[in-house]
Amino acid sequence: MVAQNMSDVTHDSGGSEPKEGFGVAEMKDITAASFGLVIAFLLPGLFGMYGLSLWSPQVAALLKPALATETTIGPSVVVLLAATAVGLILSAVRYLLFEKCVCYKSKIDKGLFARLTKAENLAIFKDIVDAHYRYHQFYGGVFLAALIAYFGAFAASFGSLLSAWHTWSFWAFVLFEALLAVSAAQTFQTYVDRGNILGVLAPSEPTPKPAEPPAPQK
Repeated sequence: MVAQNMSDVTHDSGGSEPKEGFGVAEMKDITAASFGLVIAFLLPGLFGMYGLSLWSPQVAALLKPALATETTIGPSVVVLLAATAVGLILSAVRYLLFEKCVCYKSKIDKGLFARLTKAENLAIFKDIVDAHYRYHQFYGGVFLAALIAYFGAFAASFGSLLSAWHTWSFWAFVLFEALLAVSAAQTFQTYVDRGNILGVLAPSEPTPKPAEPPAPQK
């Protein structure tokens, strides 16, 4: 019964599949983890750097060589490292905004982490993180990066706020931000819910019995 219920914690696979070899499974784990980190930090960081380039000529100059058709690997690596740093900073703000303010009532049960000493439980929890929490990080990070980009573009080249273009773009921006905010909150709530289900259903390590004292010698 426990094994059957735990299968519902992650996405349904659509049917039973034959067991994979160790190398294939390891490669899939690495690919999923890499993709999760890219959408959680790198993509919001790139979007954030674009927004910063609308405010800062120095950031714009940093991005220009990487976007050129004849660019070398050096400028691209610098931009990727800078975007990762920006993504980490955005993630810190996202954590305070969504996890501590908007979704402050949603919390992972601390007892779950005591059950992650089992490899099976840890693998399921990693799947939950990749399937839900990484997307929450992406939506929340882009939500913040879009604020930087919109107001940077407004300050740089847009005209009066009362113009027809500004009226249209403002409401489009509001709808886009609302979509990102709702998506970030929903994916975080799903991550918490599935994590807490795992904490309830996952078997824990058996508690070792204390050694019995030796029998007294007669």
